[in-house]
Amino acid sequence: MLSELYEVAAGLLVMAVVCAVMIKKKCQNDRVLLTAVFILYMTGLFAVTLFPVMYDHSLMSFANTPQRCIRLVPFEFMREAFGRTYIFYVPVQLGGNFIMTIPFGILLPMLLKDKKPWLYILLFFLLPVFIETTQLTVGALLGTFYRTTDVDDVILNFSGAMAGYGIYCVMSRIFRRKKQSNNME
Repeated sequence: MLSELYEVAAGLLVMAVVCAVMIKKKCQNDRVLLTAVFILYMTGLFAVTLFPVMYDHSLMSFANTPQRCIRLVPFEFMREAFGRTYIFYVPVQLGGNFIMTIPFGILLPMLLKDKKPWLYILLFFLLPVFIETTQLTVGALLGTFYRTTDVDDVILNFSGAMAGYGIYCVMSRIFRRKKQSNNME
C-alpha cells in the first residue's frame, strides 16, 4: 500500500512539474491537459507492470529462477494453461496485456502530432521491450525474479498499441472531415 502511494506521488510530482513548465512557456491548455493525461497514464502503466518490486525472498511463493521466469516461445504459457486449473488466467493475460497499451497508441500520436508512422510503430515496440527487460534486470539485480519476462507480453502490448493507433487514425480522420465540412458551411 505504501509503495503504491509513492508511485502515485512520484507521477503527480512529475506531472505537476511538466505542466507548470508548459504553462510558464504559455503552451495551449489542451496540450497541457493532454500531457498531464499522458503522464498519469504512463505512471499507471509502470505502476502495474514494474511495481511493487518484491525484494523479500520469504514473500516469494513460486520458483524464481531465470529459467522459469523467462518465456521466449510465443504463446507457450497459453498452450500450457489449457487443461489446467489456471485456465482462467489466459483471458486475463491476453486481454490485460492487449488493453493496457491501447491508450498509449492513442495518446502518443496526439502528443507528438504529425510524426511518421514508422516512429510510432518503433515506440510501440520499444515500450513493451523496455518493460520486460526492466522486469528482468530488476529481478536479476535483486536475485528475485518477481515477474515473468514473456515474449507474449511484448506481442500483446505491441498489438494493443497498434490497435490504439488504428483508433487514433480513424478518429482523427473523422474529426478532420467534420472540421472540413464545418468550414465549408
